[in-house]
Amino acid sequence: MREELLDKNENVLAVLSIYDSLYAIYEGDKDRASQWPARPNRAFEGRRPLDAMVSGDIERVAQYLRYHVYNA
Repeated sequence: MREELLDKNENVLAVLSIYDSLYAIYEGDKDRASQWPARPNRAFEGRRPLDAMVSGDIERVAQYLRYHVYNA
């Protein structure tokens, strides 16, 4: 799955943005930040954000998190 996410340069940047946002949201708690992508989320039709990322919605996940960082 890692290879699928990191096959393009723009995906690498999106993944970095996602984890940067998660660390900001969870105030540096790496465990909680790392668990978020593996949990089902209503914002992604009940899918796990990780599944959304792999299926091509990586930028949608990044935008969702950026919104929550700056509007929380």
